[in-house]
Amino acid sequence: MEITTDMTIAAYGYAKTVLNGDVALKDALNELEEKYGMNRGSANDYIYNLRHMLKGERYTRTNNSEATEYFLQNILFDFGEEAFVNALMSVDKHIEYYKKAGNSKLPGIRKIYKKYLSLSKIVLMESHSWKIESLNSACKVLDKSAFRYNGTGIPIEIRPFFIYGQMSPPDSRPVTLLYAGQTYDAHIEIDNQPTPRTRLFWRADFESLLKQTFPQHHNLYSQDQQPDSDIILRFERVAGFERYQVSFACEVSEDTALGDIQSEELEEKGPQREGAIKEYFGKRYERNSVNRKEAIRIHGLTCNACGFNFEKVYGARGADFIEVHHLKPIHTFEEEQQVDPKTDLTTVCSNCHRMIHRDPDNVLSLEALKIILSSSRLAASE
Repeated sequence: MEITTDMTIAAYGYAKTVLNGDVALKDALNELEEKYGMNRGSANDYIYNLRHMLKGERYTRTNNSEATEYFLQNILFDFGEEAFVNALMSVDKHIEYYKKAGNSKLPGIRKIYKKYLSLSKIVLMESHSWKIESLNSACKVLDKSAFRYNGTGIPIEIRPFFIYGQMSPPDSRPVTLLYAGQTYDAHIEIDNQPTPRTRLFWRADFESLLKQTFPQHHNLYSQDQQPDSDIILRFERVAGFERYQVSFACEVSEDTALGDIQSEELEEKGPQREGAIKEYFGKRYERNSVNRKEAIRIHGLTCNACGFNFEKVYGARGADFIEVHHLKPIHTFEEEQQVDPKTDLTTVCSNCHRMIHRDPDNVLSLEALKIILSSSRLAASE
């Protein structure tokens, strides 16, 4: 059923009354269904979508383009700038959800999002070793201070990603970092210097995580030496300006990428061609140094199937190493395809990579391998 303008306006109005506690959800749904002819399921989605938008949360049932724009306009008017920024974050997460699901890129809603993004104080930009990639995503190339002094500076241009409103010395605001199911307390503060600096500080447990996951990097920084690669800390907004899912990626050198590709080829083909495997396009994509470098920068050095990290286990020997896997079953393609390292590639350990490709007639998806791993771990714990 088509959602009309009258339905959209009424749904937004009833959603506000439900959120304010003035009208019960059941009564609001009855009114929208009986008075406006709106499908009850759609009416329920619109009401809950307003709640998610005000909190900056992802919603999975889509509003149409007209409703998305109407909600954004009226959230700004009715709830103020902070709620409006949260709503934009929510729309961004909604677009990414549909893109990853492969259903649609929602071009109409994406256009509206870009239109209203200009009203937000969060600007997509790079400053020093920081980059704001979207309203909900930012990354920082970690330096010596991050490994040795429990924190990192936040340039003034990056502050709006973490801070809404004003902060003055010596203000401090708590934030929560989430990683691998664990919660890490941190805080943002502005120091009392003549030219105040904004800093993000974390506690000893997150410092230990960095040290244990990247021991080679930690050791070199402790000796005032520069590692060959840079660790990237990525922040994905979970809720407003308070909670962030973090992950680690890496900027490896071209020489490292090429060296690992050559070592893989030598292992499989050996010094002679007899018995060498047939190289298919998928492996060619995985072994393209540009693709490999970008995939590691985006997806990191920790296996996205089992969580194994080579540097954590092997120290300097394992630093900067991970294998790149093509997510699409393209080994039967007869010609080369365009590859997006963000969506078409991922990083996995050698064991998981071998298991994925072990049966050429039944190449496993990443999700299928995760199910096998989960079942094995569950059986082992019983």
